[in-house]
Amino acid sequence: MLFGRLIPNALRIVCASSLKSAIEATVDGIVVVNRSGHVTCYNNQFAAMWHIPDSLLVTRNDEQLLSFALSQLSNPDKFLAEVKKLYATPEKKSFDILHFKDGRVFSRYSQPQTIEGDIVGRVWSFRDITKRQKMESAFMRELLVNKAMAEISSELIRPLSINTVSGIISNYAMELTNSNYANASYLDIFTGYHIATAVSNDIWDQCRIGDQSIIFRENKSLFEWVLNRKEYLMINTPADDPRYKGTPTEDVEVERFLSVPAIIDDTVIGHISVMAPGRDYTEEDLNIMERLADLFALAIHRSHIEDTIKRELTFQSSVAKITEALLNPGIDKYGISRVVHEESLRLTDSTHGYVSLIDKVTCDNVVVSMTAIMPKGGDHQVIRFPMSPEG
Repeated sequence: MLFGRLIPNALRIVCASSLKSAIEATVDGIVVVNRSGHVTCYNNQFAAMWHIPDSLLVTRNDEQLLSFALSQLSNPDKFLAEVKKLYATPEKKSFDILHFKDGRVFSRYSQPQTIEGDIVGRVWSFRDITKRQKMESAFMRELLVNKAMAEISSELIRPLSINTVSGIISNYAMELTNSNYANASYLDIFTGYHIATAVSNDIWDQCRIGDQSIIFRENKSLFEWVLNRKEYLMINTPADDPRYKGTPTEDVEVERFLSVPAIIDDTVIGHISVMAPGRDYTEEDLNIMERLADLFALAIHRSHIEDTIKRELTFQSSVAKITEALLNPGIDKYGISRVVHEESLRLTDSTHGYVSLIDKVTCDNVVVSMTAIMPKGGDHQVIRFPMSPEG
């Protein structure tokens, strides 16, 4: 009988040794807890993954181990609720994803431990999937960015105004970098000013600007650096940077700042800036902004070409009308002056102006066409300014 009892005991020892070898060979962290809350088995990988000190391991107390684990999780309440639920329903299996405060991500699988059909405990298995999660997140992020770039490219094919394009670029820059503020500005080729027509609404609200358009006649602060250096600028602590002199309106506090110039043929023709993402800007954000800036530069360049062609056609049309008036013997000098006046307003996008002639006999300055303030009535709208005694 003694020999007969020794065989099962020996088998148990052999089986226990084989089980220990098996769980030590796996890449997963494994811990087994009996129904009394006592840890009956674990492997070294489990201790290493959870950074559990030896002094805690030797206690084999599930509650103490659980408390130590909870302190490392981003959402400990959720994990604890799931653990209690499983202990209340020992026959259940469960799978979950655990996010750690330090950025690690574990998958967690749990199932009942049974011996000869009886549930005697619970097996917990943990696998570090941080790298996989990062790869999947990066892949999904790249898909999202590429989709956005395709949508932007599709929009830019349409005959949109540069103000509309600026708004599209600004909105995508804010969305793709998780920023609270965004600004897209372009260079006016006729004035040389940078015009910010697309600034996120929160900035307008804080700055109390009525007309949602800012013209930068002088490039100051962080914008100056980007526009003058033709380089990107990414600062996560603007207040500590000597280049930071506030925003153009002085009303918005910049927490973090990222700006990229839009360049064509080594000439800056615009820029895109984002601010306050609630986190530090990264190289990934910079890459996105550079891709947006390339598309924005092409859109601005196309707009400049279209504006130049439009102005040239308008000029040729005005020249033709003035020439026709000059060659028409039925139109006197006052009628010609009116045509010149109208075309001058059209060419300069002006609303007010006048055309004057010098009377050859009296040398008086004769205003023959004046907008808005010209008195009504009469065959000719004429105001005569006599020559002064000094000539």
